[in-house]
Amino acid sequence: MAFLSEMFQGDLHTDTFFTKCAEMAGETLQGRDCLRNADNDYAVDEVTEEVHDLSQIFTGAFYDILVDIFEDKMDLSMYNPAVTLYQTGEHMMEVLLRCVLDQPKDEPDLVDFANGLMAAERNEKYKEIMKKHFDRRKLFDPSAKPKPVAAAGEKSATAKERKVQCGNKDEVEKILATEKKE
Repeated sequence: MAFLSEMFQGDLHTDTFFTKCAEMAGETLQGRDCLRNADNDYAVDEVTEEVHDLSQIFTGAFYDILVDIFEDKMDLSMYNPAVTLYQTGEHMMEVLLRCVLDQPKDEPDLVDFANGLMAAERNEKYKEIMKKHFDRRKLFDPSAKPKPVAAAGEKSATAKERKVQCGNKDEVEKILATEKKE
């Protein structure tokens, strides 16, 4: 855990091997730049109805919640950042497990999971952190709808955005140049 402390230096939004691990796995396993980047800002109306696109909303919110709780708990006079990260991770794992185990629906949607996570959280301050991130991603906004999945063979706008977010500089420039021609 000490190497994580040095890598992040107390800022979990730092772009590191740890945050890009799934992207590297995507490149290795599927020849794509990205499986997923947990440090994202997607909202409901910015993704498609495709299940992997939708799951990025919850992944990003969950990561932002973890970061905010980590920052709230961080006290360098008492703990090394690695200890705080470990404790925060344990807390989030416990809350997520309670959410899953107490989920009343057989096929919960993102809103059910968001509500379940907040119901499983015992700390009122952390519930507010959760609500802030779920609201920012428009999970509770009934007017926010995901985009339809693109027709077979077409890339969705979200796929292009994800490529820009996860790709390297040369690939980003190619995509932007292609879009200008269209």
